[in-house]
Amino acid sequence: MSSPVYRDVTLDRSLSYKQHCEKISKKVGTRNNIIRMLAGSTWGASADTLRRSSLALVYSAAEYAASTLGSSQHAKIIDNALNTTMRTITGTLKSTPLHWLPVMANIAPPDLRRRAPADTLIRRIEARSRGTYEIPLMSDINDHPTCRLSSRSPIWTRL
Repeated sequence: MSSPVYRDVTLDRSLSYKQHCEKISKKVGTRNNIIRMLAGSTWGASADTLRRSSLALVYSAAEYAASTLGSSQHAKIIDNALNTTMRTITGTLKSTPLHWLPVMANIAPPDLRRRAPADTLIRRIEARSRGTYEIPLMSDINDHPTCRLSSRSPIWTRL
C-alpha cells in the first residue's frame, strides 16, 4: 500500500517523513548533477553563479514544506545531499569538515534554513495576538501540554 501524498508531501503512518525525505534526497541528487555539470573542471562557472544556481534549483526543492520536517530524524538524509551541493559550490573534498561547508559556501546550514519559516510563522502569530483579539493558536503555544514523545514536539518548543 502506498503512502498518501498531500501537496507533494508523502505522509506515512507515524509521520516520521522517512519516505518523503528519501524522495526529496533523490530529487536533490538529480539537481546536484546539473550543478556539477555547471562546475566543469575546465570551463566551470564561478562560485557565485554556482551558489545562486544551487539556491534556485537545489535548495528550493529541498526546503519545500521544510518546517514540517524540522522534528524528523530523517531530515539528515536531505542534509547529506545538501552537503554535496555545498562541496560542489566550494570545490572542496569530502574530507572537509561539515561545519565549514556553510561558511565557505556562504549559505546558512540546512537545519537553520529549515527552522526559519517556522520561526517566522510563530513571530507573526505572536504579533497578531497582541492586538485586540487573541488567536486561539496562542493558547496552544503558551500553555502547551507536555510532550509524551520527544520526536513529536511541536515547532514552537524548538524556538
